[in-house]
Amino acid sequence: MRGIYLSDKILIPLLSYNYGRYLPECLESILLQTHKNWKVVVRDPGSIDNTEQVISYYTRKDSRITYIREKDFLTIGAARNRTINENPHFPIIAYHDVDDIMMPDRLELSIKALSDSNIIYGNGKCFGLHNNISTSFPYVNFKLLSHYNLISGGSVCFRRNVWKSVGGFYEGDDIHEDHDFWLRVAKAGFKFKYINKILYHYRVHSKSITHRMKRKHAIERDPIKGIILQLLSKSWKIYNSINSSYFITRMRIGDDN
Repeated sequence: MRGIYLSDKILIPLLSYNYGRYLPECLESILLQTHKNWKVVVRDPGSIDNTEQVISYYTRKDSRITYIREKDFLTIGAARNRTINENPHFPIIAYHDVDDIMMPDRLELSIKALSDSNIIYGNGKCFGLHNNISTSFPYVNFKLLSHYNLISGGSVCFRRNVWKSVGGFYEGDDIHEDHDFWLRVAKAGFKFKYINKILYHYRVHSKSITHRMKRKHAIERDPIKGIILQLLSKSWKIYNSINSSYFITRMRIGDDN
């Protein structure tokens, strides 16, 4: 495993489709990172809002930020893959969305944790429609992840070889391309390292994928979890506190369905 150095560059692939209103907070949080060696690539598959104007300001402000206006529509997975492919000299990739906000030390903590790991993750803090700590499960493997997404996506950083080994992100629909990636990474034998820190703030709003799909996905894949999620939808603190114990119980009774 190649050594990771504090001087290593981190690539941050972003997709912004009509999310111009969220871009300033996202990009300002990246500019405030204590680890300064990074590059942001924002791909825009035809926004009709002020995305281009916002990005133009930031590309003039900092040369580490790049804007690409796409001719065709791209899914999130396709945008991430294209950016990673086009930037082969970046050994580390940070998973992030344009409507989320990084904690100032997220990249620094991540690069340190990657010194003895291939992929790391931590916790997030929700804001917007919900305000709670999004606690990731402290230990994950393929069996656990096959039941549900136990990783707070915006906290993840990984080595390029991980992405390459599993064939990149799923380029179909934008629902759960992160979960699909974690599953294939775990199945390939990579070990996830957990950092018990809040690494980012996750914005919950009416158009966020997780907010729209969480109940639907839970009910389809696991009726019991779906019922719990519906009952506790207004009490996210309780939901997070039972999340880990729920999965431990399911694993102990040997439920593989």
